[in-house]
Amino acid sequence: MQKNNAGLSLVELSISILVIGIILAGVIEGSSLIRSAKIRKIVTEFTNYNSLVNSFEQQYHYLPGDIPNAQQYWPAASVGNGNGIIDGDNSNHYSENLLLWQHLVLSGLLAGPYNGIPVDGSTDLGVGINIPVSDPYSQIGYLYTQSNPGNISFYYYGNTGLALMATAISGGQPLFGALTAKDAYSIDMKIDDGIAASGNFITIRQPGSSGCLDNDYNAASANYILDNTDADCIMLYWYRKI
Repeated sequence: MQKNNAGLSLVELSISILVIGIILAGVIEGSSLIRSAKIRKIVTEFTNYNSLVNSFEQQYHYLPGDIPNAQQYWPAASVGNGNGIIDGDNSNHYSENLLLWQHLVLSGLLAGPYNGIPVDGSTDLGVGINIPVSDPYSQIGYLYTQSNPGNISFYYYGNTGLALMATAISGGQPLFGALTAKDAYSIDMKIDDGIAASGNFITIRQPGSSGCLDNDYNAASANYILDNTDADCIMLYWYRKI
C-alpha cells in the first residue's frame, strides 16, 4: 500500500502563514490595549488620591494624617500634630504617612481597611493593609512623602513639599522600582509634561540603580532611558510644593 507523503501545497502554506500572522497581530494588539488601560488607570489613581486629600483639607482645615483634633470627629482615630506637614520618613517611620490613609477612610472619602498602624508594630508598610495598592499594578503601593529641609534631608530635583509616591514595597519598606522607563514616561505624558525631573509628576530611579533614568533625584535634571527594561522607576505626583 502506497503512503501519502504529500506536504502542504503553496496555497495551504500561504493560508497557514496568514492565519499565524493574524493571531500574532491580535496578541500584540491585545497586549498594547491592556498596557494602555493600565496606564490610564494609574493616572486616574494619582489624580483621585490628590483630589481626596484636597477635599479632606478643605473640609477639616488640616491635612489627613496631620489633623490634631481627629478624635473629636472619630473617637477611635489617632491624631497628628497639626504642624501642616506629613511627618514621617525612612528613619522615623511612617507615623502621619499611615494616619493619612486612616483619616481618609474614617472621613468616608476613601473605602478601605487602612488602619494607620505599621504592620510589625514599629516600621513596616503593608500594601492593602495600611497603604493602598494600585489596581493595575499589584506591586505598587501608594505613600505620601514629605520632603522638607526642616523635616527630612532630601529633595527631588531641587523641589521640596508633599508628594504622592508610587513605589514597590519590599520587606515593608518603600523606594523600590515599580515600572520601566517606558511605562513611567507614558504616564508622565498623560498626566504632565513627559519630563522626569520637572512638572507636577516626576520620576526617580530606585536608589543605587542605573536603570529608568540617567541621573538621581538629587541632581538638577534627569531623562528617561526609554530602551531600558529594568523596572527601576518610582513615580511621584506633587500635592503641594514648598
